[in-house]
Amino acid sequence: MKLTVNTVKRAAASAIVLGALASATALAASTPASAATNGGKLEVCSEGNYASFVVFPDRPGYSTSPVDKGACRTFDVLGNSTSVESIEVRGINTVTGQSFLVNDLPAQIRPSKGGAVITQGSDTGKHWAMVPQI
Repeated sequence: MKLTVNTVKRAAASAIVLGALASATALAASTPASAATNGGKLEVCSEGNYASFVVFPDRPGYSTSPVDKGACRTFDVLGNSTSVESIEVRGINTVTGQSFLVNDLPAQIRPSKGGAVITQGSDTGKHWAMVPQI
């Protein structure tokens, strides 16, 4: 094969593109989960023995769908508002199917920033949630 200037340029360009793709893939793989929740996304993780969901009282009738125990799910539903909104973190009793308030303390989220809600504990005993910091 005869090497020409164009052949060398194409080979160099291909190597640069492959290097950039490999770097982007490595960066995406090393991005922490918390960084993935920014920009109007809400991640809900049910680490207790019950399913959980988040209700937005300032948006009547609006909530996430339930996240099964042991699972995490990201919701891209928050929007771009920079205002602070109240949220209720709720669990679902495994026996009765009734929802219960996980935290007695009020929680808030800034929709444009997003965040993560992690529920823990037992549906019949102590239960709590870690919520976004505003």
